[in-house]
This record gives sequence, structure tokens and C-alpha cells, in this order.
Amino acid sequence: PFTTSEGPPRPSTPARQRMVKDALEYLDSLANEASGDRTLQRELATAYQKIGDVQGNSNIANLGDTSGALASYRKSLAIRRLLAQSDPANTEIQIELAESYERIGDVLRTSGDVSEADQNYQQAINLLETSDNRSRQQKLADLLYRVGNLKGYPRTANLGDTKGALEYHGRALSIRESLSATNPNDINLRVDLAESHRSIANILAAAVNDLSTAEPHARQAVSIAQGLLGGETNSRALRVLTEAEDALARLLMLKGETNDAMDVCLESLKSAYWPSIQRTCRRARISRQAIRSPATSRRGRAISPPR
Repeated sequence: PFTTSEGPPRPSTPARQRMVKDALEYLDSLANEASGDRTLQRELATAYQKIGDVQGNSNIANLGDTSGALASYRKSLAIRRLLAQSDPANTEIQIELAESYERIGDVLRTSGDVSEADQNYQQAINLLETSDNRSRQQKLADLLYRVGNLKGYPRTANLGDTKGALEYHGRALSIRESLSATNPNDINLRVDLAESHRSIANILAAAVNDLSTAEPHARQAVSIAQGLLGGETNSRALRVLTEAEDALARLLMLKGETNDAMDVCLESLKSAYWPSIQRTCRRARISRQAIRSPATSRRGRAISPPR
């Protein structure tokens, strides 16, 4: 069986497939008994969603069965749509319905059906826009960000709608700025904010060739990500920093500022290897302060290690 260091052995793939098959047969039979029982229907919809996650949710370990996942998610969606129609004032059911649309959008995006994914994400966005709850606002910003990429992010399959891409990324950025300002110590919110700035910079540079507008976004992404690195580096923050530095270097190359681009590339390499440097220095009992002394760039300027 497949094992991890974080828990007990997990069933092998064939065993998990049999478990999923048995669970679906049980849920399908239970669906006939759930008519008229709203509590049971909600539980059934949640169960179908969880089965779909195991079958083919690209955000977690799964069986790679995207068509099966899509079928399970659609069963969950059908139940939740009926529940929402009969009780439109129930905000919890509306949020659960948004989750179904989001999951379907995720599978379709992974499968390359960006147009259909966009439509499902839009449905989820429409349901979440009426809420001012912080966690739901964070989810709304995440969906707006994804739709922005679907519409016109140059490095992935997209709909070729650059204007729409910038509009949705702008909306996501606005929400993330507000959430981060209210919760300045939330690392994930600040990472999200850096990612928004980086994506906008990449779209402006690659799709619009508006380098002067793109550069402040790229530099802001780098600045935010640098501020996240501490003694025990957050791996997601480190990834965002190297991606932001890469975006800035590409932009500077497009501007013809090759020397500055090279310096940023060197910074990016140093950021990528920073955790390894930290581990080596801890083993050698070298203090963190000692390894943070400024290095010198190839142009004679000081280059500071990630903060």
C-alpha cells in the first residue's frame, strides 16, 4: 500500500477505486430514500462532493478519474440546486452550491475546457458576491483570480480575453488588498496579494506590452514576498518570491535593461537556494546574522539576501 510519513498506510489505488465504486453505489441507492428529507439531501450532496475529490480533484491526491469526478460533482450540484431553489434565503446552502460550481470548474479547467470552466466559476462568483464574510471574500478573490487567468493569462490555456483578464485580476487584487490591510499578519493573504500583482504584471507585459504599468506591479510582488521570509522560510512565500523575481527580470529584459535583469536573476537564484543555505549554516552553527551580510552584484551594487 501507499504510505506517507504523515500518517498510517493508505489503501492501494485498486483498493481505493473499489472503495469509491462501493461508496457511489451506496449513495445512489440512498438518493432514492432522501426525497423530502432536506438534512439527508445535504449530507448526500456533501458525500458526492467528497467522492469527487478522491476521484479527480487536482488540488489534492486523487485517482486521476476526472470524468468520474465530474459526474459525482454534478450529482452534488443537482441536489444543491434543488435545495437552494426551495430555500433561497438559506446562505449556507448558497455557499455549498457555490462549492459545487467551483469543483466542476476545477475539473474542467484541469481537462482544458476553459470556456466551460469559466461559466461554472462565474456561477460560483455570483453566489459569493453577496457575502461580506471574510473567508467567503477570500474565496471570492481566489475565484476572480482563477477566472482572470482563464480569460487571458499568457502562460496557460486561456480564452484570449486580455481585457477581461485584467478586469477580473483587478477585482481580485482590490479584495486582497482590503483583506490584507485588515489582517496584516496573515501570511496567506499577503502571498495571495503578491500573486495578484505578479499575474497582472505578466499580463500587462506579455499580452499588452504595457511595460511602464506592469513594472510597479512586478516590483510590488517582489517587495511583498521578500517581507514574508523569516527565520523558517514559508515555502509558498519562497515560491512566490522566485516567480515574482522571474516576472520582474523578464519585464526588464523586454525594456532592454539587461544589466538590471541579470541582477534580478541572481537574486532569484539566491532566493531559490536560500533554504539550503539556511540548513547548511545551521549545521555549521553559523548565526543567521553572519550569513546575511550583503553580497556584491556583478555591477558592484550590494545585493541583500531574502529578508
